[in-house]
Amino acid sequence: MTHETKLSDAVLAGDEAAVMRCLSASQREHDKNAAAIRASVGNPPPTRECRTHPDQLERFSNRDSAACRRPFYSPCPECRREAEDLAPKLKFWRDHGLPALYFGRTLDELEFSDPERDALESFQREAVGILALLGRSGTGKTSAACAILQAQRSGRYSTRADVLSELRATYTSGRGEQTGKGLKKSLIETRMLVLDEFEKTDGGGDGQRLLFELLDGRYREGRPTIICGNCTLADFRGIVGTAGFSRVTESGGLILECSGRDRRPDGRDRHREQVKLIRRLEHLTEGWAE
Repeated sequence: MTHETKLSDAVLAGDEAAVMRCLSASQREHDKNAAAIRASVGNPPPTRECRTHPDQLERFSNRDSAACRRPFYSPCPECRREAEDLAPKLKFWRDHGLPALYFGRTLDELEFSDPERDALESFQREAVGILALLGRSGTGKTSAACAILQAQRSGRYSTRADVLSELRATYTSGRGEQTGKGLKKSLIETRMLVLDEFEKTDGGGDGQRLLFELLDGRYREGRPTIICGNCTLADFRGIVGTAGFSRVTESGGLILECSGRDRRPDGRDRHREQVKLIRRLEHLTEGWAE
């Protein structure tokens, strides 16, 4: 009769002493089997330092070691989090346009003045209207926009030029009208839209009209939008036009001219660490990373 059968009979009979004897016997047998497995693969230590995360420990796995006939250690908690949580999220956000280098950004880690931080946190919390982040390069506009976008758990990132190119490509499609309507509907209805590099010109005479139609559609649907541009307020008014600027102000959003120094030179170490993380996550996610 197996330990499991004896334990089941003892539980049904309500014999607490027999239950304890069965549990003790089962534990002794488990320890004996574990010792035999460890000895068969060289009696390795019960834990070892994770090579990827040195502050975390990997635990020796009896079952997996017996199956593969070599010492096998379970992933550390941080490796498991990367595989089960971060890798799927990276794939999701890449599918929605987010540059991988901005994956995982949060407002807490970004450097802003107190008034700027208050405004950004308020928009992240309320997600109402249009937020225009203006100012010179390197002041954290794109990082802030991507942080707010990811906090919403859904949405899309794009550049002004890419959005206009996508919309214009529908003109020459065999089903241009239908395709164009579908694309425009998707851009209007996505939970949050980030339009980056808003200052870059595209040479098309229809750009301002297309942008107004997009901003107006999102305004009417009550969908939040973030615009980032390396430009002044006056430049922004010229790019978006009178009608577009009115949508920004009427939406209950905010125009924030970001100040401060160029922070990009300080981000070299973070850039290297982010690239390492991206490569690990790509390796963990089978079927879509080359």
